[in-house]
Amino acid sequence: AVYALAVAAIFLRSRSVWEDVYAFGRVLTPFLVLTGLEYFAASPWLAFAPMFLVDTRISLNLVAQIAGIFRGAIG
Repeated sequence: AVYALAVAAIFLRSRSVWEDVYAFGRVLTPFLVLTGLEYFAASPWLAFAPMFLVDTRISLNLVAQIAGIFRGAIG
């Protein structure tokens, strides 16, 4: 299943899938989960690394929005 999803990801030609973190996360979530489950027995932290990378990018988007809300509320 992991290899099938990896091959499918190669053929994703839409540029928006790769530029927008929300689109990328939706499309490749099964790939990230299956990859994580494969390495979970050996090292739980290593298993969650792909998901942490996607979550970090989403957090960067949200921090900018939250900072704008606080600046608007304060000033």
